[in-house]
Amino acid sequence: MAGQQGNRESEAGRRRGWMLVMVASLGALIALAGRWKTPSLPPGQEEVQVPLPRWRYDTPEMPWAVADLALHDGSTPGLPLLLSLGGVVFDVTAGDRFYGPGGPYHCFLAKPVSRALALGSLDPDDISKGDDVADFSDADHEELRERVRFYRNKYQTVGVLEESPLRGHFPA
Repeated sequence: MAGQQGNRESEAGRRRGWMLVMVASLGALIALAGRWKTPSLPPGQEEVQVPLPRWRYDTPEMPWAVADLALHDGSTPGLPLLLSLGGVVFDVTAGDRFYGPGGPYHCFLAKPVSRALALGSLDPDDISKGDDVADFSDADHEELRERVRFYRNKYQTVGVLEESPLRGHFPA
């Protein structure tokens, strides 16, 4: 019996020892955490806030403002190349050799270009008229429908242009 009691006492002593080690370790961690400081910036320098992306490129119903679309012209690394056709916003990054900076269709990027694409025009006047198709003939409207179908089959739809008079005319 005396042997069993000695084993119990030594086991209890080991437990107390482990408890002391754990409490001491926890205390040391808390003390270190109190000393940990976030590095401060030099005087006169402000912290730069990196904005969170406000756009989603995987939602065909995402509403796009013309001002937001205008930022997707290939001048900002990491942003996709976008254009709007028929009130639908397309990601044309896959065709970057055509739409990217220096490409033959770069002029269509980052803006509504329904008129110019339906007419097959590179004329700056047609490009600047965006989605103004009020004077289109039936054949011109059919060509616009065909262009929208072509882009839907070739490129990813990433949203709809809020300010477009054609918004909703070309549902998926």
